[in-house]
Amino acid sequence: SILIEEIIDFINVKNSKKEKIYIDTNSVKLLVEPKEILYIGYSKIIRKSVIKIDEKEYLSNKSLSEIQALLFKFSEFIRIERSCIINLARIKEINLKEEILIFDNNEILQLSKKILKRVEMLWLNSNVIIKL
Repeated sequence: SILIEEIIDFINVKNSKKEKIYIDTNSVKLLVEPKEILYIGYSKIIRKSVIKIDEKEYLSNKSLSEIQALLFKFSEFIRIERSCIINLARIKEINLKEEILIFDNNEILQLSKKILKRVEMLWLNSNVIIKL
């Protein structure tokens, strides 16, 4: 029947819409796809969360715990320490010797070896791996 076809079309359109994350700072409002976010950190100095999207930073009054709860459905986001949530899908390289994590836009995060090893395990588990 036509009604069933319309319902199926509606469901298909609804399912094909990509989920976006709404970032609302005091002055800027934007919709981003989860893959656009590199990481979210917390600045003790300004007492705000800092959402890093490529070369730009957006400030949020939400705590990292609040943000983490909102991002729970996106498996690519993991909290790696008290002050940082990263996007596993954006990692390009982990360098244990230099104790750095490099994102796909060449942004660098300095992290301890212990945290980097934990990130490496989660990163590898989130991808299909062929070890060379």
